[in-house]
Formats: sequence, C-alpha cells, structure tokens
Amino acid sequence: MKRVAAFCAIAIGIPGLLLGRESPAAQGQDQVPALHSQLQDKNPEVRIAAIRRLAQLQDRRAVEPLIELLSRDNDPEVRRSAAYGLGQLKDGRAIEPLITSLKDEHPEVCVNAIFSLVQVGDGKRLDALIASLGHQDLHVCRAAAVGLALLGDKKAVDPLIHSLKDEQLTVRSGAAFALGFLSDRRAVPALLNTLQDDRPVVRKVVIASLGLLGDKRAVPVLRRLAAKDPDSEVRARAADVLQKLTQSQTK
Repeated sequence: MKRVAAFCAIAIGIPGLLLGRESPAAQGQDQVPALHSQLQDKNPEVRIAAIRRLAQLQDRRAVEPLIELLSRDNDPEVRRSAAYGLGQLKDGRAIEPLITSLKDEHPEVCVNAIFSLVQVGDGKRLDALIASLGHQDLHVCRAAAVGLALLGDKKAVDPLIHSLKDEQLTVRSGAAFALGFLSDRRAVPALLNTLQDDRPVVRKVVIASLGLLGDKRAVPVLRRLAAKDPDSEVRARAADVLQKLTQSQTK
C-alpha cells in the first residue's frame, strides 16, 4: 500500500504530503474544525491545502466533507485531491462516492479514485476497477490495470480472463497485465490464446504476464513468436521472456 500512497501523492501534485510534519504546538491542537471551515473557502488552493492536512491527520471526521467535495466541487483539482484524501482515511463510507467519481469528466480524478478504492476494502471495487479498463482515457485504463494488480484479489481472475476477449484494446491489454501480477496459473491457457491477438501491444503485454507466471506451457508458443512474429518488438519481448523461462527451468 505504500506504493499506492506514493503514486497518489505524486499524482495530485503534492509530493510533501507523505513527509510533512507539523510543529509540536500544532500537534497538540484540534485542527479539524478549522480545516473543515477551510474546505468551504472560495480559493481552491486553500481547499486543497486543507484536504492535504486532513489526510495527514487521518481524522475520520473529514470523511463526509471530503465526499461532498468529491461529488460537488467545481474545481477538478479539488475533486482529485478529495479522492486521494478519502483513500488515506480508509473509511467504507467513501466507497460508493469513489466508484461514482470513476465517471468524472476529468481523468485525473478517476485515476486518484482508482487508487483510493484499492485502499478502501470492499467487494464492490473489483467490478468497478474491471469496468474502468474500458475507460476512454488511456491513463485511467492503465491505472485500473495497476489497481487490479495491487488489489491481488483472486476473485478477479475469471472476470479478467473473460475480458481478454473484449472488443476494446485497452480492456484486453489491461486484463492481461493484471493477470500476470495475480499469480494464478488458471489464466495461462487464456493468455496463450490471446497471443493470437492482431494488436502487437496486446501480445507484448501477454508475453510479459506469461513471464511473470513462469509456466512452461508458454515455451513452445514463445519460441514461435520469437522467430516468426511480424512485429520486431514482440519478437524481442518473446525472446527475452523465453530465455528467462528456460533458464529458470534448468536451475
């Protein structure tokens, strides 16, 4: 989860969020009421700074105010920050608002919502992340794939296998990526079939995932791709993973 927090801190443009410390005097005061007032300030920078501090404090009195900002604030940077802050608070009340915000018109809000959902435990987030693989923005699609990988929930394996046949390129490639990190070899036959995909980017992702799974059933297919695939990058990726698989099998 530290990787998730670091990613989100960078994503919302406040890299000091995870490192900042307050003075001893400030630590002894209840800052939350004043910060709640700042969340209503007309200046979006003031609202973002208040979200930042509330996330540091991890005081759950902030959950409802941040949900309100995520749902209604006119400034996308504020909504993006609110999505991040809710992930830090890890409160189940934020799950439905975060899922709803996956339809926000600004991709940056969706990305932060994805990584916050990873941190807030609930079964509903699995379907929401899988659905986000088909988002129209590539960055959101990639975030959904990474989110599913970080989630590590084996319940995602069967839906992701089904998604390998989706019409959308981003869904197929995102599903293949996540399956590689879920370490479940039930995915191997479906991934091998997906190596017939007509898009090189999908084949490259599938090859990388097969390398992560380390299943010897991939060896004959990788040999063929390394020698005959029409795309040079696919051939190179196949040769590299093939070498690693064969070396691991001889040890």
